[in-house]
Amino acid sequence: MAEIETAAASRASAREDVSEDLLAAKHALTESRNENAQVRTATEEVSRRLDGVIQRLKTVLEE
Repeated sequence: MAEIETAAASRASAREDVSEDLLAAKHALTESRNENAQVRTATEEVSRRLDGVIQRLKTVLEE
């Protein structure tokens, strides 16, 4: 009987560990998605600025 109780407790503990790991992974994924969105926004801004600089250089070189 003690073996069954030990096994049940071990299984419950393992389930809690997995739940904690899944929660941590979900949190890390959310943080990664947020960071990705910030990087994407910054990249778009840099791209717009570079397009403006390139356009100005073309204008200057055509004169």
